[in-house]
Amino acid sequence: MKSKLSTGLFFAVLAIIGITLLSGMFVANSVAKYTTSEDSSGSASVAKWGVTITPSTDNPSTPAFNTTYTPSTTANGITNIVKSDAPVVAPGTSGKVSLDLAGTPEVAVKITTKYTVVYGAGWEETSVKDYKPIKFYIGAKADNKEISAQNEATNTLADGTNIRTIEIVVTSYVDAGAGLGTSTAEINWEWAFTGNDDAKDTALADLAIAGKDMSVTLSLSTTVEQVI
Repeated sequence: MKSKLSTGLFFAVLAIIGITLLSGMFVANSVAKYTTSEDSSGSASVAKWGVTITPSTDNPSTPAFNTTYTPSTTANGITNIVKSDAPVVAPGTSGKVSLDLAGTPEVAVKITTKYTVVYGAGWEETSVKDYKPIKFYIGAKADNKEISAQNEATNTLADGTNIRTIEIVVTSYVDAGAGLGTSTAEINWEWAFTGNDDAKDTALADLAIAGKDMSVTLSLSTTVEQVI
């Protein structure tokens, strides 16, 4: 009897050892494996814009045309060379309209500036047809970038009359972060006192008295937009 119990115990111990070894193998097989891992992350903020377009500091609220013009010299005692109840132009007058651009956008930008001059219908009257004594310039007069009908693809309207609307579009590009510096979009205009046709100058004034539309409209617009 004693021999049978010892034999049974012996085999029981062997069975336990075998199970333990097999379990260890399964566990080892489930843990031991090849593995590679990596993490990546980043953080960013929205790129800054900060572009401003404002009337130039030297004429923040002054219109392109005025009701009163003063002489370049007071030697003859004249205070005003032109005075009217509404904005007017006349020989010897000049002016400008301008916009200042500022900012350092963190994106590349395209700057589009449109310069527009519109003449009233009275400028097409027979006595003054083809006569445009007022000169308009992109930037300073010294830059000699005159805005005229010659800048257009055609200088006539569909009805055969001279063009009365002149529109010039200028485009430039600025790299991201380069800054707009002290960029200025500007139109200067001048009706010279000498060097024009005095008879036709007078005819223009007579047409204004007669109620003809002798208006001149000047506009300047600038758009800054992101490009890629």
